[in-house]
Amino acid sequence: MCAKERTKKPFYKRWWFWLLVVLFVMGSANDSSKAVQVGRPMPTVISAAPANASPSSSIEIIAGEAGEYGELITLNKDTEFEETYYVYRVPAGTYVVTNTGRYMNQFDVYGDTVYKTDAGWDELSDTFYVKVLDVGESDTIEIGENQIIEIHEPGKYSLKMID
Repeated sequence: MCAKERTKKPFYKRWWFWLLVVLFVMGSANDSSKAVQVGRPMPTVISAAPANASPSSSIEIIAGEAGEYGELITLNKDTEFEETYYVYRVPAGTYVVTNTGRYMNQFDVYGDTVYKTDAGWDELSDTFYVKVLDVGESDTIEIGENQIIEIHEPGKYSLKMID
């Protein structure tokens, strides 16, 4: 026998199998209803909350809860893709934002006006800040007038105004 006989590796020992497993797990971990989309349907404000924080106070926002600063919006109204969730409108200023939840989470700041994309989707204007913050991690963020905060469930944040 001149040539060595090749033995075939089982599929679970091949690199491509584990790549597929990792991609599947990552895809399953994301809630597709909260995934970042290229185009966002136009939000409809159902109710609005006041924005009257004092500079010496901390603001707590929890995904899925209105609290003092939440506005309930509906995307894709009257379609099979309708989605309702809270965004948060806090007073303009510079904040130290801290993830006080139990999980790493994404914190987004958008403009609150809506425009139509080339594909025909309505989208919130201007992305001002997007960052994933680990548990206990803080960052300093400038939040301007006419900007809203979006956090993803099960997010929980403390915002301390510093100016």
